[in-house]
Amino acid sequence: MTDPQPLGAEAGTYALANGVRIFYRDVGQGQPLILLHGGTSTGGGWIGQGSLATFAPHFRLIAPDTRGHGRTRNPAGAPTYAQLARRPMRSWPTIWPRCSRRLGWSAH
Repeated sequence: MTDPQPLGAEAGTYALANGVRIFYRDVGQGQPLILLHGGTSTGGGWIGQGSLATFAPHFRLIAPDTRGHGRTRNPAGAPTYAQLARRPMRSWPTIWPRCSRRLGWSAH
C-alpha cells in the first residue's frame, strides 16, 4: 500500500498491468475496497461524492482510472464497454489484493 494521500488530493500512483500503466488512488486502512467509476468518469469522481471520506476510516480504498480514462492511457485505441468490463478484472489480481470488495457507480 502507498502512503495515504489527503482525501481531497488528486495524488496517486501507477501500477503496470498487461503492459498498461494504470493510475490509482490508495487511501485508508483495513480490508481493500476497489471503487470503480462509470464510463464517463475517473477514479477521482469518488472524491467529489464524499465516498473516500466516508469509507476511508473503515477500508483501504483503491480508486483506479480505468483504461482510456483520466490518467490511464489506452494504447489500443478507444475501448469498448466489453473490454472495459473484462480487462480490469484480469489485471487486478496481480496489482491489488485478491480478497477485495468492489463497488461501482455510473451515471448511465
